[in-house]
Amino acid sequence: MFSLHLFASSPLHLFTSSPLHLFTSSPLHLFTSSPLVAFRSSQAISRLYKHLATYETDNKRQVAMSTRRLALLEPVTHEINPAAYLLLMKEMTFEMGGISQDMLELKSLRIDQKV
Repeated sequence: MFSLHLFASSPLHLFTSSPLHLFTSSPLHLFTSSPLVAFRSSQAISRLYKHLATYETDNKRQVAMSTRRLALLEPVTHEINPAAYLLLMKEMTFEMGGISQDMLELKSLRIDQKV
């Protein structure tokens, strides 16, 4: 159960403390090298960046957060055997495509604001 002080905190504080709670809540993340666990951990942190970006007003910082999200997920694709984890690869590439699409929209918005 979440404590009330977490809900009263700033989004940045929630973001910085969330990975700590994620990894301490499940010791499996620290001791297993399963591609599925590695992907789910990266995916959870990626989603934290996504939710933090909604509170960010600076377009450039939103693009930087999306870049970090891609940097989190991309290395896992090299570790996974596509034949063995086909569904996971599809899910990962779909999510990475969505991130890239968000980045494109943010960059085009920034260009439109300059013109």
